[in-house]
Parts: sequence; structure tokens; C-alpha cells
Amino acid sequence: MKHNIEYTHKNIKLAPISPNDIEQLRHWRNEAVTKFLSKIDYITKEKQATWYQKDLENEDCYSFAIHETEELKDIIGSVALYHFNGKCAELGRIFIGNVHAGGKGYGYIAIALSLKIAFNEFDLDEVIAYVHEENIAALTNNKKAGFRVIGRDEKNELKIRITKEEYLAMREKI
Repeated sequence: MKHNIEYTHKNIKLAPISPNDIEQLRHWRNEAVTKFLSKIDYITKEKQATWYQKDLENEDCYSFAIHETEELKDIIGSVALYHFNGKCAELGRIFIGNVHAGGKGYGYIAIALSLKIAFNEFDLDEVIAYVHEENIAALTNNKKAGFRVIGRDEKNELKIRITKEEYLAMREKI
């Protein structure tokens, strides 16, 4: 969905994905070597432009570019809130593509900022996500942000959830 929501914590900023971001996101997605991302065909510039336009028109998805603002001063990945269903939405599509940004806790900050948006901007009661059980970094970051495992989905991924009450009860929030 086209939006103007921006949240920042220290050197990490979530902002709407811009036309200037989509080529870098395309490059990372095409070059990603990870078993945890959905398998897709090679993304051409045309396919990426079509995806971006559809994403802007999708009223059920708020996509964000993750920017590092001090050292790299550039986009480092993306994250989205989507599948809104009443007072619940899904958090996912998180990807840190910049190799210089890996292992620095930026994924956790992006998750925490996304939860802040979910509970403050959209007044949701809960946020869910799905994580492959072998994706230790994602599980660690989500648990640190307050998510807890509640089951498995049809692809045998862990279904995790955080409620607004759990979020508000956390001592360290962004």
C-alpha cells in the first residue's frame, strides 16, 4: 500500500519502499543464497517494477525499506506487515540483504519497529509470523522482540505470535 509511515530507532529507519530502492531489493533477492526464502524465478527489472506497482496498490500490505542511517547510509533490507484480518496482521518478508549489515542486530530492530507500527499506528491486538525452525537468527530476533511459538503451519513452519498486552508488558521496547 502506498503510505508515508516512518519509524526510526538509533541508526535504523523503516520507511516506505521507494522507486530508488527496488533495484537493490531485486538484486539481493536474485542473489540470495538462503534456504529460508521462498523459491522464485529470476526477477527481471520489468517484473520488479510490476511487483512494486502492485505492492503500492495492495491495501492489505504495508512494505518498508530498512535503512541504516549512520555507517552504511543506505537501504539494507525490507520488511512488511500484511494479511490484515480484523485486529491481527502478519509480520514477515523480512530480509537483510546488505552483507555489511548482517549480524549487527538490525533485523531485531526492524522487527521491533514493525511491532511498534502494528500496535501504535494500526491499533492491532496481535501480530503473527511464520519462521522456519532452522532459521535460528529469525527465531532469536522474534523471541527477543516478544514473540512466542503457538504452533505450526501447513509447511511445517513455526507459527509465532505476540499480543498487544505482551508487547506493552515488555520492559525494553523500541
